[in-house]
Amino acid sequence: MDINIYRNCLNDLINWEWKILKKLRRGKRRNFLLRGSFAIFSLASNLFCLFAPSFFLGRILSFMRVPYPVVEWTQLISLFVWLWFICPIDKLSKKERQEKNKRKVEVVKALEKARKAYENKSQRG
Repeated sequence: MDINIYRNCLNDLINWEWKILKKLRRGKRRNFLLRGSFAIFSLASNLFCLFAPSFFLGRILSFMRVPYPVVEWTQLISLFVWLWFICPIDKLSKKERQEKNKRKVEVVKALEKARKAYENKSQRG
């Protein structure tokens, strides 16, 4: 079972909503109510996905008559654990990540070389 499927779920939801909103913007330019309501419901669904697990955990603990300070701390800690859990993770292996970083370094060096050449050219002329 791949844990990245669950971690990337919220990111996939956001991407899907963004694509639909762009399609609505292109195709239904005059229908502000449809576009606005979709944007509001997208924001609401994302906020629900972020805060619902810690809220429900707090409600369950308060139903079980756990002291209120313990419920508050549990909600706060579970919120940060949940945010860490749903944070998307790249699917690159260590070797692929090193190659990607190597390419980035090469690009930075090429840009630095081009900038120096441009400065030398501008100073001469």
